[in-house]
Parts: sequence; structure tokens; C-alpha cells
Amino acid sequence: MIHPRPSPIAAALYTLRDLEVDVIIMHGPAGCCFRTGRLLEDEGIRVITTAMNENDFIFGASEKLIETIREVEDTFHPKNIGIVGTCASMIIGENMKNDA
Repeated sequence: MIHPRPSPIAAALYTLRDLEVDVIIMHGPAGCCFRTGRLLEDEGIRVITTAMNENDFIFGASEKLIETIREVEDTFHPKNIGIVGTCASMIIGENMKNDA
């Protein structure tokens, strides 16, 4: 029997769900992994994106990530936040460990 394999991003999102995070921030473009994010929202998990754009791909988006984390904290007051790098943020080499 063949089992479908999710993308690494989808796998990370579901892993964070299983770890019971309150909010997941996807560091990437607005439409990235939309379907998976929407399914998780149906389960009660908030999925937010940093909405990286063309300028962010060139100049980096670490400030955008920090701003998004602050907005999530102010808006939702979560106990914990999960952050997932998308293809875009990983290709440009965003250092999310130091940024967050």
C-alpha cells in the first residue's frame, strides 16, 4: 500500500499541532501551504503568516518575523508559538533561530 507523504512544511505544521501549540507562524508568502493551514484552523489552531513579498526575498524578512511574533503575542496571548520556515525563507537563508 502506498501512503501519501506530506510536504516538510505540512509535516512541521502537523507536528506543532501534536505538540499543542496555540499559534503557528509560517515565515513565508501568504499563500504557502494554505490548504494545510486552513485545515488546522478548522481544528482550532491559529495559523498566521509573515506574508513575505518580493522585497523580503531580496533584503530579508527578519524584522517582519519579529513584528509578526509581537503581533501574535499582543493579539492572542498564546502560551506557546510555533514557527515554521517555508521554502522562501529557507532559500534566502533566514536565521530564524537568532531572529525569534
